[in-house]
Formats: sequence, C-alpha cells, structure tokens
Amino acid sequence: MFCSLQKSELAQIDTQKDMEFLKRFAGTDMYWIGLSRKPGDSWKWTNGNTFNNSFEITGNGFYAFLSADGIHSSRGLIDIKWICSKQNA
Repeated sequence: MFCSLQKSELAQIDTQKDMEFLKRFAGTDMYWIGLSRKPGDSWKWTNGNTFNNSFEITGNGFYAFLSADGIHSSRGLIDIKWICSKQNA
C-alpha cells in the first residue's frame, strides 16, 4: 500500500546486478519485494510477469523478501520493511 501511495510498486529484480546492488544495502534487515504466488501457481511480479527463475527463492511461502543472503519466502505477511521502485518519467 505504501508503494502505491508513492505512485510506485514493490521492487522487481531483473538482473543479477540488481540483486547484488540491493543485497549490498540490505544489511541485516529484510525487505519485501514485488514477487508472490498463489498456492500451486508460479511466482509472479506485481506487474503480472512470470518470474524467470533467475535466482533461488528459499522456503515454501507465498510472499518473497530480500535479505543480505538472498531471496526467501514467507507464508504470511510479516512486519518488515519494503523496497519500492518507481518507473522513470
């Protein structure tokens, strides 16, 4: 909801370079990214694109988050920070 109010969306990680950039600044914190799935379905980005399996997602949850050691998943929404991304005008 916060990202929407800022006219942005949860971050999408398109390349390994993006991943390394974001992991470097994550420190010991965790951050929601724009990747989720429904039970029995594929991972999808907030823009509707299917995740291309360019990195591993650990866990068997439905919502993805970034930490310094990679991407993990949670079965429910937990109280952590988020990363928003805004398209260039």
